[in-house]
Amino acid sequence: MFRFKVLRGCGGKVCEMSCTADRSESSLKLYQSISKFRFDCYSQGRPRWVWVHKEEREFHGPSDVRSYSIPVTPICVNDFGEVSVTLISLMGAIQQESVAWQPITFEPIPHQEMIRNYDRSQNMTPDRNKLQKYFADLNRVCDVEDTVGEWFQKQHYERICTDSLKDHIRRQIDDFLLLLQDQFKIEEVEVGGIDFSVWKIYLRAKLNPPTKDTRTYDDINVSF
Repeated sequence: MFRFKVLRGCGGKVCEMSCTADRSESSLKLYQSISKFRFDCYSQGRPRWVWVHKEEREFHGPSDVRSYSIPVTPICVNDFGEVSVTLISLMGAIQQESVAWQPITFEPIPHQEMIRNYDRSQNMTPDRNKLQKYFADLNRVCDVEDTVGEWFQKQHYERICTDSLKDHIRRQIDDFLLLLQDQFKIEEVEVGGIDFSVWKIYLRAKLNPPTKDTRTYDDINVSF
C-alpha cells in the first residue's frame, strides 16, 4: 500500500502514477509487470462527481452481482490517496525488491460536460470516436450510458407500471432513496431499458449531513 498527498502543482491535471516490477510465474522465467493509477486532480475544495453502477443480472450466477465505479478517481489538492500493488495473484508473484516507481506523467483534464452528458446517438454515427465508444469506461463514461437508448423520469414510468411492478419499485427503489437522504439530496431519478430496467439516481452530497460517519449502502456495495 502506498499513501500520498496531492500537491498544489497537480491541480487541473490528470496524474498517472506507475510502477514496474519483475513477476515470476510457474517457471523460472521473469516477466515485467506494470501497474498504472490515474487520477483527475482538481484545485482544493472544488466539487467532484463520480458514478457508481451495480450489475444485478445473474447470467452466470450470483457472482455476477457486483458494483463498479468510475475508473479514474477524482481528487483535490491536499487530499490523501492510497494505491496498492498486487504482490501475488494467479498471474504469478512479484519480486518485491524489483518494484520501481516511475516518474509521474501529466495531461489536461477532459471537459467534464462531455462525460456527464454522454451522447449515445453521436457515438453511433460513422464519424464517431471509436476508441471512446469501445473504451467508454476508460474515458470516465459509465458503460450503462452506452447501453440504454432513452431515459424517462420516475414519475412517468410509474404511470404505465402494473401493480406488481409498482410494488417492486417501492421495495427496491423507494426504500433505497429514503436511506440516501441522510447524506445526499436526491435531484432526479430516471429509468431506462426495454427488456430490463436500469435506474439512474442523481445525488448531491449535503453540506451538513446529520452525521459525518461513513455509511455503507448494501444495495450498491459502496460506502460514503
